[in-house]
Amino acid sequence: MTNIRSAGDLTELRESMAAVGWLKHLPALFDEQGETITGHRRLQVAKELGLEPVTMTVKLTADERKQYEIFSNVGGKPFSAAERKKIAMSLYGGEWTMAKIAKALGVSQRTISEDLRGLEATSKLNRPKGGRPKSSKPKPSRRQIKADELKAEVIAEHNEGKPSKEIASKHGVAQRHVDMILQKDKIKRDAIAEYEPTIKREDLSLTAQKKFDIAVRLYQSGIDERIRKEVVRRLGELWKDVWFPDYQKKIDDAEAVIKARRGAMPRSKYRMILAALHPDSRKGLSDKRLADAFDEFAKHELVLVKEAELSTNTLKPLPSTLEELQAARDVVRQRNRERSMKAKSGAVVERRARA
Repeated sequence: MTNIRSAGDLTELRESMAAVGWLKHLPALFDEQGETITGHRRLQVAKELGLEPVTMTVKLTADERKQYEIFSNVGGKPFSAAERKKIAMSLYGGEWTMAKIAKALGVSQRTISEDLRGLEATSKLNRPKGGRPKSSKPKPSRRQIKADELKAEVIAEHNEGKPSKEIASKHGVAQRHVDMILQKDKIKRDAIAEYEPTIKREDLSLTAQKKFDIAVRLYQSGIDERIRKEVVRRLGELWKDVWFPDYQKKIDDAEAVIKARRGAMPRSKYRMILAALHPDSRKGLSDKRLADAFDEFAKHELVLVKEAELSTNTLKPLPSTLEELQAARDVVRQRNRERSMKAKSGAVVERRARA
């Protein structure tokens, strides 16, 4: 297949290759028959400048070849309408639907439909009974799709620094299975690293540098989004497993303390004292109500006053010997006799006063 687009202006490419030569890590690709797949413009400039081209022969299917030819040009100078139409007409059919071609060329499906207007009419007239032939490529099974998704997630989580044991536990598979996926991925990466040497940005042409910067930005945006999702996930786990239970326990403890509060007095007593103290309501209270409020308030002196200002009478130590116990009993008996005599004398005085 010839170049899918015209050579166009080669000035920039010619200046770049004249300055740095042909970059060895960007070879032109040939198929097994020696036909050029990618690198038409570089080969043309190298011939003009007398440079030795760097080439590589690859074995590709027809579909893979088409993709190479397209993707090697996407990202540089935009295709002209004629070039785009030529590419669309050569690709359309089989697995290459309008949607797939539009995505590959970076345009809308409606644009590709307009490019294929004449071709579509012809293909409809010549289409055999029964419609477009189905693709011979079998669709992947659900099991294969699930395995591919697991593989992608395992590799992504491993790249984020998670150990294989944690990954295996999360996905419910054996750690040996995770290690096998990671081992195969490592072998693949090592092979790619050995086959493709490290490329420095400054070694690329200006057009390639622009493509490289775009790819880095797209890749970085994907990483940033994965990091954001991981942070949100871990914060959610901390809230569910640590912060929320601790906060809920504090609330439960506070409610238990509140419910266990006994208070110093019934609310009715409190409102009685409050009414007696208020300058408006106390004027309408009887002396008895005021006296009752005073007595109730006085009962709570020990509760309301600071211990430093009104010390609480503490219990005396218990007698440690029989003699001390007898002496304490005598003191109590003497105090009871005095209290009894005082009460009797008071009663006599009261009777005499009545008489």
